[in-house]
Amino acid sequence: GIPSVAYGDVTSGAVIVNQKAGRQPLTVEARANPNLYGINASQGIVLDKKRGALNLGADYTYNTKDPVQSYRFYQRATFNTLYSNQFFNNKLISNSGLSFNFGKDTRKLNPDDEITKTKSYGKDVGVAFNTNGRVIVENHWLKNIKYTGRISYTNKESFLQEQNVSATAPYSMTYTDGAVLTNFPGKAFYDKDGNEITNIPAGENHLYAMNLPATYVGEYTIYGKELNAFAQLSTSYFNQIGNTNHRWLLGADYKVDKNYGDGKVFSDTLPPYR
Repeated sequence: GIPSVAYGDVTSGAVIVNQKAGRQPLTVEARANPNLYGINASQGIVLDKKRGALNLGADYTYNTKDPVQSYRFYQRATFNTLYSNQFFNNKLISNSGLSFNFGKDTRKLNPDDEITKTKSYGKDVGVAFNTNGRVIVENHWLKNIKYTGRISYTNKESFLQEQNVSATAPYSMTYTDGAVLTNFPGKAFYDKDGNEITNIPAGENHLYAMNLPATYVGEYTIYGKELNAFAQLSTSYFNQIGNTNHRWLLGADYKVDKNYGDGKVFSDTLPPYR
C-alpha cells in the first residue's frame, strides 16, 4: 500500500525520525542519577552566502543497571553532522549527514563469583552516511521527486566466558558432515574385516574427538562486520478529473545487507556449552 511506496518495506507502521536542520543555538544538556550520567551538546550554524547550514551533535552516556553491581555497565558515544542547503533557485532541497557511533556493554569478572565465573562484553563501532532531498518539478502532472540513501558499516564484537558445570558430553572438533574422528588425531581405525571405521576429512588430521570434562571454563567471541545500504526514489503526481482531485505515488527502493565477519570463534578444546 501507500506506506511501502513512501517508506520502503513496512508491514504495520513506521517511525519517522527527522534530524534538526538549520540555525540552532548551542545547547548542552547533562543528566546524572545513581544509575546513569550523560552529557550531550548540539548546535546549528548557518553558513555565509547561501552556503547552507551545518548541524553538529555529540553525546556520551554511562549506565550502571545496579550501583551495587558496578562491574556491569554500558557506555555509548555518538557524533553526527548534518549539512542542509537549497540549490537551483530552491528547486532542490537536500540534507546529507555523517555519523559515528560507539557502544559497549561490559560485565567484568566479579571477584566473589566462584560458581559461574561469568565475564562478557559486546561492542560496536560504526560509521554511516545518509542523504535525502526533494526536487520540485514544474510539470502538469509530476510535482516532486524525493530520494533517500544510506550506507553504513559497523564492526561488532561480543565475548562470553562462563564456567560450564555438568558438561560431560562426547565432542568432535570437526564441522564436516559424515566425519568420524577418534581421540587419536589423524589415526585411522578398522574393524576385524579391514573396513575403516573412521572417516577423516582432508585437512582435518589434527582434529580429534573427546569427552568434555564435567566442569570447565569455556569462552567464545563473535565477530561481525556489517555493511548495510539502502536507496529509495519516489515521485508524486497530481491531476484533476472533472470535479475530483487525485494524488499518485510511485516509488522504488533497493536494500542490501551483508556481513563479512568471522562469526563465532572459540577454542577447539573448550567449546561453548552443548
